[in-house]
Amino acid sequence: MECFVSGMSSVLERRNGQRQVCRKKEVVMSNAGCEENSERRMMLGALAGLMVMGVSGPAAASKMSPIDTSLLRICECERVMKPVRKYIAKGEWDRARTNINYCTRNLRLKTNMKIFSEIMDDPLEGIEIMADLENVFTQMDASVYTPIFIPSDEGISPEQEKYQKQAFLYYEQAMRMLGDYLALVPQDKKVGAFREAAKRSIFEIKVED
Repeated sequence: MECFVSGMSSVLERRNGQRQVCRKKEVVMSNAGCEENSERRMMLGALAGLMVMGVSGPAAASKMSPIDTSLLRICECERVMKPVRKYIAKGEWDRARTNINYCTRNLRLKTNMKIFSEIMDDPLEGIEIMADLENVFTQMDASVYTPIFIPSDEGISPEQEKYQKQAFLYYEQAMRMLGDYLALVPQDKKVGAFREAAKRSIFEIKVED
């Protein structure tokens, strides 16, 4: 009986020792897990900060209202369109299309004109210009797109010249309509928007003053 009790004591001691070792391991692993989770939270926090900066960009820094941002985009379009006439004259059809499509797709000219028209004294007048301008931009883009596929040994061929003349007409209409729209904008807002547009670098395209 004593031997049995003695044997049991040895077994219990060994088991208790194993439990203590296991508890120590659990504590170590728990601490390591906490440290790992802490590092993970820090990394995720930093990543989230970078994502916010990347998405927000200059607009968040300047805290512009949606209305002011829309006007800025319209003024940027006017600036982006300035060199297009020269591209058409030189037969640089791809460069002309790049700037035209940058206004309609990247700067979302139609959408921003619609947004800003809502605060005009006569919103309907702004919307009408927007609708006409959208059609002119579509026709102008087609006029500089077609010549790309017309063979030309040197310079602008007679067949390309036909589309070039159309492109010139649409370009003049587009710039006049943009001017008419911006004439409806209060002078103080317009000056501020053009000043901000001049500060910004548009890396996707070449903007020439």
